Amino acid sequence: MDQLFPLMQPILIDQPPSQSGWIHQIKYDGIRILSIVHPGSIELYTRNQNKRNLQYPEIEQISNHVKGKSFILDGEVVVRTNKGKPQFSRVVRRDRSSKKEKVAQYIKELPIEYHVFDILMKDGEDLRKRSLTERLAILHDIVKPTNWLQLVESQTDGLKLYSKMAEMKWEGIVSKDLNSPYIAGKAHKHWYKTKVKQQLLCVVGGVQYKDGFPNSLLLGVYMEDQLLFVGKISSGLTGKDLQLLHSFVPQLELPGSPFINPPVQPLPIRWIKPQLTLLAEYLELTDEGILRHPKIIGFTQSPPEQARWNT
Repeated sequence: MDQLFPLMQPILIDQPPSQSGWIHQIKYDGIRILSIVHPGSIELYTRNQNKRNLQYPEIEQISNHVKGKSFILDGEVVVRTNKGKPQFSRVVRRDRSSKKEKVAQYIKELPIEYHVFDILMKDGEDLRKRSLTERLAILHDIVKPTNWLQLVESQTDGLKLYSKMAEMKWEGIVSKDLNSPYIAGKAHKHWYKTKVKQQLLCVVGGVQYKDGFPNSLLLGVYMEDQLLFVGKISSGLTGKDLQLLHSFVPQLELPGSPFINPPVQPLPIRWIKPQLTLLAEYLELTDEGILRHPKIIGFTQSPPEQARWNT
C-alpha cells in the first residue's frame, strides 16, 4: 500500500491556468478517500493512510457500480447541508465516528457522497503513467454514478468556474493538465488549486507565550457542545492586541485545556475560558480540520456559542 502514497496533491496558486489543454473541477470541501478494491475485499484510506471502512460503509458497495474485478479510485467524500453546500464540519463528524451505532445513525442523518476524480489502477494494470485524458476516459467507461457515487465534472473555463465558486462561497477549484500522469505528492506542475478565501467566527481557548509575552492565539469552534481546536493564529495581531491579552489572560485562566483535542505545541500555553471571539480569514482546512494560513480580521462582540462551523 505504501507505493500508493503520497497521493497526488494540487499546488496552491492565485489564479487558474488559462491555456488550452487544461480542465477545471470543483474542489469539494470534504475528506480525500482512496478506495482499493479487489475481488471480495475493499479498503478505504485517507490521504494520511488512516483506514476508513468503518466510517463510510456505503462505499463498500462500490463494486456494484463499477465495471472491473479490481480497481483503485481517488476521490473526495462530502456531506452537504440542507441547502446543498458541502460542509466540512458534517463530514468530519462522520470521519471521527468510531462506534458502529453512531455510524448507523449518521448514515441517515449525514449521508455521504463520494466524488471520484481519478483512477490509479484497473484489473492489475497500473494507470498512473497514462495521461489524465486516458484515465478520465476509463473512469467514465466503468463507473455508473448513483445517488452517493458521482464523477467530478470538468469545465474548460477556469475563471468562470472559480467566479461561480466565489459567488456561492464554496471552497475553490482544481485545475489539471490533461496530459499529466498521476504523480505522488507535489513534485509536479500539472495540478493546481485556486482557493476562495473563507471567514469563520472562532473563540479563543488558549494563548501561546514566547519570552513571557503573548505570541499567538489558539482557536476553536463548537461542534455540538464540545470545543474543537481548529488552529493557531498570529497574523493580524497588533502590539495593542498583545498588550491587552497580556492583562486579560489572568482573569480567564483555566487549569487545563477547554478543547476536546488540545494541540501539542513547543511553546508554553496558558488556557483560558472560551469567552473571547474573533473573525478569522483562511484559505482552506486540512483533513484534520485545521485552518490553513489564518489571519485575524478583528475581534467581535459575538457570544462564544455562535462560534461554529459555517452553515
